[in-house]
Amino acid sequence: MMSPAFITSRLSIRLLIMMMIMIVTIMMSPSSTSDAIELTELSPADGLTFEKDEEIRITCDYDLGYRDPITLKQNGIDVVTMTYSRSSYKFLQKSSIKGFTCQAPLHTSEIWCTKKNTTCSDATSYSCSLLGIAVSGQKILTVRSGIKDVDYTEESLNFNRHSGYLCRANTGLVPGSTVTFEWKVVTVAKSYDGTIKKKLIHTKEDEITVPIADKCYSEISSFYSCIPLRDVEFFSYIECSVFGQTQVKPNDRWWKRRCFSGSGVANSKWVLVVKLILLLLVVVISR
Repeated sequence: MMSPAFITSRLSIRLLIMMMIMIVTIMMSPSSTSDAIELTELSPADGLTFEKDEEIRITCDYDLGYRDPITLKQNGIDVVTMTYSRSSYKFLQKSSIKGFTCQAPLHTSEIWCTKKNTTCSDATSYSCSLLGIAVSGQKILTVRSGIKDVDYTEESLNFNRHSGYLCRANTGLVPGSTVTFEWKVVTVAKSYDGTIKKKLIHTKEDEITVPIADKCYSEISSFYSCIPLRDVEFFSYIECSVFGQTQVKPNDRWWKRRCFSGSGVANSKWVLVVKLILLLLVVVISR
């Protein structure tokens, strides 16, 4: 029969072995964040615009002592895998998906990654990983809200309702949010002493509700009718501001004629002329 001391000794050894296994397992498993690798840059920092020449740039900084494969993760999925080349003395790209490419400059501890032709799927989280060792903290790439353009528009011949200026913008705000467009009509004149003076003629605030969209951003717009400008003798430019950005549309004589008379008004005048001619013909024939 085993003595109590022997049983206690065996239990202590077994407990010690289990603790050692747990410690080794924890040390070998990837940590959620680590100084061994870090995502130091994710741009554009103010968000994606999906413009033609836009490019995502990502920098991963790793401990030079490691030679384990490095991966770039998008939303938790490996999009690039880099493996160490002993002949080149640096990490080389082994595989990539979704248009991402990475390179490792010599004598640095950085991995540089880029992607062009951005899409809504790129507005998500990113991290870097030393395979089997550590995973960096995540950084989020969002969608930037910004103004697109402002231009004269005339959707129909009805001048009173559809002639004016249209200001367009994109936003990544949640549907149902409100966005305020600010309009200003300004005249610029030179005084006798050569001083340039600006005069604010008309202002307008237009609150727009962000609609539901089938993509990661919504397209919104504000319309400034020509009607408030009908009694204005002259104005130099009209400007639209939203999301802290402003675009200006200069007004020259051609634009002034369009906004002050409108093709609808011009056409209505011709209609009146034709009607008068027809009326005169009827009178002449009836005689």
